[in-house]
Amino acid sequence: MKIHSARLRNVRQIKDLLIDLSAPLTVVSGPNGVGKTTLQEAILGGLFFCPKDARDSLVSKFDPDTKPTVVLELSHGEAEAGIVLTRTLTDDQGTWQEGTTTLKKKKEALEKIQETLPLSAQAAALLLWGRQDNLAAVIEKFPADGHSLLTAATLKGSGPDPKEIVKDLDKEIENARKGEKGGQTVGALTGAKKRVASFKEEWDKAKAAEEDWTKRREQFDKAKTERDQIQARCGEKEKRIAALAAQEKLLGPALQDMATLANLEETQSDWESLEEEIAAAGKNLTGLEKELTQLHSRYRFTRDQELGQQIDNLRARIAVLEELEKTSATLEKDIQSRPRPGAAEVAKLHALKTEAKEAQDRMEASGVRYELSVAAGSRTVRIAEDGGPEKEIVLTAGKKHADIVGRLVVEADGLRFTAGGKEDISRHKRVWENNSEAIQGIFKQFACADEAAFLRLAEEKGNLEKSLKEKKNEWKAMIGGCTPADLRAEIDQLEQARAENRMTLQDREAWSGKVSIPAADIANQRSRKEGEIEQARETQAEKEAKKPTDTARNLHKANLEAVRKKCRESVAAFKDADDLHREPGKMLLQEIKSALEKNRAEFVTLSAARTEIESHVAELQGQLKLANPHRPLSTIEADLQQADQVHHREQVLQDARALLKERIEEKMTSMAAHVPVDLGNRITEHLAKLSAGAFHQVQLNAALAVDQVGENGNHGGQWQPAQLSHGQRHQAALAVKIAVARALAETSGPVFIMLDDSLVSFDPQCRAAAEKWLLDLVADEKLQVILLTCHSDWAADWHQRSPEVKVIELAKEAQYYRDPPAIAAGAELSRV
Repeated sequence: MKIHSARLRNVRQIKDLLIDLSAPLTVVSGPNGVGKTTLQEAILGGLFFCPKDARDSLVSKFDPDTKPTVVLELSHGEAEAGIVLTRTLTDDQGTWQEGTTTLKKKKEALEKIQETLPLSAQAAALLLWGRQDNLAAVIEKFPADGHSLLTAATLKGSGPDPKEIVKDLDKEIENARKGEKGGQTVGALTGAKKRVASFKEEWDKAKAAEEDWTKRREQFDKAKTERDQIQARCGEKEKRIAALAAQEKLLGPALQDMATLANLEETQSDWESLEEEIAAAGKNLTGLEKELTQLHSRYRFTRDQELGQQIDNLRARIAVLEELEKTSATLEKDIQSRPRPGAAEVAKLHALKTEAKEAQDRMEASGVRYELSVAAGSRTVRIAEDGGPEKEIVLTAGKKHADIVGRLVVEADGLRFTAGGKEDISRHKRVWENNSEAIQGIFKQFACADEAAFLRLAEEKGNLEKSLKEKKNEWKAMIGGCTPADLRAEIDQLEQARAENRMTLQDREAWSGKVSIPAADIANQRSRKEGEIEQARETQAEKEAKKPTDTARNLHKANLEAVRKKCRESVAAFKDADDLHREPGKMLLQEIKSALEKNRAEFVTLSAARTEIESHVAELQGQLKLANPHRPLSTIEADLQQADQVHHREQVLQDARALLKERIEEKMTSMAAHVPVDLGNRITEHLAKLSAGAFHQVQLNAALAVDQVGENGNHGGQWQPAQLSHGQRHQAALAVKIAVARALAETSGPVFIMLDDSLVSFDPQCRAAAEKWLLDLVADEKLQVILLTCHSDWAADWHQRSPEVKVIELAKEAQYYRDPPAIAAGAELSRV
């Protein structure tokens, strides 16, 4: 990056300063206190976010309420400035303008600078723009990120720190594997693995659910069709009920008007017709009572059927319980039918066998066996085996008395022969014999010939006991919270209620095989019919109470015409509402009422069936929602394939990260070793020119700090930095600084450096060499040098000798809040 100009406002003692720094080599001169250090630190503060104490030190004590600012005109090496950086030096605010791009959000300008200059403020201050008092520090402790930058430049020319890349790769590898053993944060690789497992599990479940869903769907479609049919019938029935209700509503007034008219006409023609009406009313009442009798009969039949069904259900339940009790009794009898060994006897058998086996093994382990035999003839000897009593045996030629284990005593011809092993095994032998007898006793106890028969009996007992337990559990589950006695008591109550119902044979013959409704609904109809009968009785009483008088006749005649008119209107209204245009009549009304009642009853039945089928449909629909997979199988399979691909890609990426990390580390190891050598050669070249050939070889350590400086001449030797003089240390540090700047310029583009009176400690010969060296360095314009010095006379002399050196008197360019002491003293001296 090249700097073209710098403008300071309200920075320390400087109120305003605009300085042109675009020349390849610029010398800014002026006495102490005119602001050279202020200029240097303001440029550094504009390019980086400095520590708080450094930022606060730039605030002007003359105007503390105004924030100090700096405006830098920069470029990437072009002849004209293309970048304007405006910074507030006390915070991270700033503006970066480059062409049509403007960055002015918080920290954006600083981040852009960091992209352009991959150095921290500390490293940049030490290597490029540092003050004179920090110059020599670079040969003792080279900045870490400067080291990283040069290493990266060696590896790839420019770019990020390879160590940071390795660190990022480690972080990416670890991040990808997060969540393998739990945790809320899940890495990409772990997430891909879990996603594959999740989709595989989802696919298996969805496949099973799809098959179950298909079966349930068929049931649902069938139930839905049945529901639609019932709903259609309910709709038709509702329309029919509405039509009948409308006819009934119109027919009632029409009949009433007709009856009134008929009564008036009949009364007018013959009051005796009243008796016929009374008779008709009685007939109507009789019909209603007959209907009530039929309802009573239908109720008794339906009630009997319902009670019978309940009784049958309870008896079936008791029958199942009795069958379970019978089966359990049979199993218990089978268990008791013969003795069978249990778990304790089996355990005892295994213990005896184990103990006998151990005794036999101890006997076998003694390793001693005896045999008695004779070569010819026969002999009678007395022996005692294993501590047992003496007995006589006859030995004959060709036969042996063998398998004697343990201790042996033999007497023959007055001789006694005693032999024994290392251990007296008589105890073990007795254990083996006793246990063998005990085992045979167990077999005999259960009438078993061998162990296989014994174990078969034990297994039979276990199976029988298991079956018995299962039957008892089944009995407990079926009995619920009541006993068989409770169930029988409930049957008795139901049978009593059935007897009290008093259904007759005529009731059964009248209603058997016919579609019926619940007894409760019939009871409701019976209550309504009783109301109709009561109304009919009242009507009959009213007719009998009618005894017309002459006055009533005269009044009746006067009203007859009015009633006729009203009757015609009500009859016409009914006929208009009736599709068949039938004449109103009581039978028609009764027919309409019966039809209405029948249709309502059928509607109730259909409604109940609709409610039941809708409940069934809803239940099936709910089952479908539960059974149906959340997503289609094709989608899940596609997701599973995609998840497999993602997992494969993540695994390949993880392997690639590991391989990349390994190769970067190998490359860093192999190439980073050349950085100290290459940089040391550059520093040697610059130091040789700077010291007029006094030094010829500079060696750097792995951290790029100066390790040794080689002296040229006949008595050449190696010098450590601490052994150099003050001026020589500054020469070496300046050579390091220039070498680093040239290296950065070759990899990152033009670089400007600021030298804070870096030649002040040089002798005249070295200063002359440094002047020529600096001019040579800036000739190719890859390096831009800004030299700050308080020796204005030397700066003027150098400009006179080399006109290409631009010299700026800072005091003449700056506007101060108050003249610095050096300027005031110079003015006073001029007056004197």
